[in-house]
Amino acid sequence: MPPRAFATQVVQLGKETTPGTPVAANTRLQAMRIMPKPTFESERFAPSGYTAPTVSIPLQEWTEADVEGRATYTDADPVFAGAIGKPVVTTPSGGTLARQRVYTFDGVTPANPEIYTVEYGDTTLSRRFSHGMFNGLSMSIARDSLEFNSAMIARNVETNVSLSGNEVQTVTLTGATGGTFTLTFGGQTTANIAYNATAAAVATALAALTSIGTGNVAVTGAAGGPYVITFQGTLGNTDVALLTASGALLTGTTPTVVPTETTKGGFTLITPVPIAAGQWDIYVDDSAANLGTTKFLEAYEAEFELAERFEPTWTINSALPSFTSYVEKSAEDQEHTGTLNVGASTSMESYLTTMRTGAKKFVRLQAIGPIIEGAITHKLTIDMCVFITGTPGYDDLNGLLVLPFEFQVGRDEVWGKALTVTTVNGIAT
Repeated sequence: MPPRAFATQVVQLGKETTPGTPVAANTRLQAMRIMPKPTFESERFAPSGYTAPTVSIPLQEWTEADVEGRATYTDADPVFAGAIGKPVVTTPSGGTLARQRVYTFDGVTPANPEIYTVEYGDTTLSRRFSHGMFNGLSMSIARDSLEFNSAMIARNVETNVSLSGNEVQTVTLTGATGGTFTLTFGGQTTANIAYNATAAAVATALAALTSIGTGNVAVTGAAGGPYVITFQGTLGNTDVALLTASGALLTGTTPTVVPTETTKGGFTLITPVPIAAGQWDIYVDDSAANLGTTKFLEAYEAEFELAERFEPTWTINSALPSFTSYVEKSAEDQEHTGTLNVGASTSMESYLTTMRTGAKKFVRLQAIGPIIEGAITHKLTIDMCVFITGTPGYDDLNGLLVLPFEFQVGRDEVWGKALTVTTVNGIAT
């Protein structure tokens, strides 16, 4: 195998219907890198009288993945859906292409995260894992930098898999006891194929067509079919035309040969719409009713971290090579925190009183981007109820005297929430 470039590796994911059952990962992200890392727990055993172990015993295996990328209006939705929970999706008023998604963490309702099959690699070689869960996220905002990161846990990684996106068609013969049939693709028709031909013979006949070519189809199945035909190579990742067939020379009892589409080719490419540092605003108010009213003009840096919320569960079951499911961690084990680095001033000193009294503040981090349609713009809004929990004291930020304030997200009973994330973009599904 020739050397493979790091830059050409891609990420694709698909929403699982049944957690842990892999699905076609037909959505390709371009602003996020998810690199699966097999992770093991094992122990070594040394027999009595030995001073070195002779056996390594595997105990647990799962997958971890660092998620790194550029903050965009378009690629973060899977992270929010996994780390916070499935969104409420609507079409903004006056829109047809735009979608608004609201992700809510209220600190009471059991988590309902989106779970994914993820593929990472290229057309040569890829890895795949199922039951993929985005477990936490972090953001850092400043005028000279933006960072957006997450992490995933998943079941055992599979190696040597092909990226989803290749079209699969099935050719089925019925009632044939002799004779031949032909297949046509792209205006080219194969030589006659025996009714009981092997999969290899069908592959050879298709590859001989100039509209297909060598290496661009793979055929599996028993002699006589059904034949499962996968389009790959230069025809991979494409929604190709359906094969047509002629069974005029078949013999038997009403013989037929019928191609059907098993898996549509191609993938949905998410085109990144980057968030510029200058598009962010911060608001701080005293009640949820006034969220987004008072623009906070003295912040120089903002950091927010949604901590890991999920813990895998491991049942005693030899049929399961990895974890079974997940549970949500307790409030003490999933503290969601952040920091506002603000210019030192008299008004900022009042936040010490807020901390001393345990009063709540309501913080909005909001970025507004380019127009999607009409007057509807790309938008990312993070609303939080927070407690001021500490201040490390004055600090030097590039020569500026700043006062960092640390906060923790908490539930407000009047608002009925702890945190919401709202995205508006042109991603349909």
